[in-house]
Amino acid sequence: TPSTSGNSLSYSGLQASAGNRINLTSTGTEDINKVFIPTGTTAYMSFLLNVQNTTGLTTTGAYFTGFGGTSGAVVSIYFPRIFIKSGATPGTFQVGILNTSGGVITPSFVSTEYPTGTTLFIVAKTNSTAVGGVINSSLWVNPIPGAAEPAALATNSAGTSPWPANGVQSVILRQ
Repeated sequence: TPSTSGNSLSYSGLQASAGNRINLTSTGTEDINKVFIPTGTTAYMSFLLNVQNTTGLTTTGAYFTGFGGTSGAVVSIYFPRIFIKSGATPGTFQVGILNTSGGVITPSFVSTEYPTGTTLFIVAKTNSTAVGGVINSSLWVNPIPGAAEPAALATNSAGTSPWPANGVQSVILRQ
């Protein structure tokens, strides 16, 4: 439903969602992951995001989803991680991306401040030229469904961890 109640969010141009929604809060402590193993050295994820309020958001941000290089009880490699932080304007937020870990790592944020209560279509891409190569990550907010891949609104190639031999192994969610 397009409202904040019901099973799923919707976005114009996308097929109706078939799954249920999740609710992450600033007071939760659960971290989960779902096995997901694409082939090759490129992976995409997309989801609909509707931030209800800015409670618990900080000015530096924190990640809430991404790909894991492992799965199960312990996930130790994350790439990319999707971040959220409070915007400079009250009642707004920004989304960002961080590609991997190791070395000096700082997420890259989309400059737009989005108002709460609005459903956004988020698309993230992670890729490398080869196993053991540098990881690059890209982020789009509200790209046109079905159109050619546009220039990313934010990119990140910080971090020194290389593309792992097993590649992407899971999708992670973090409260």
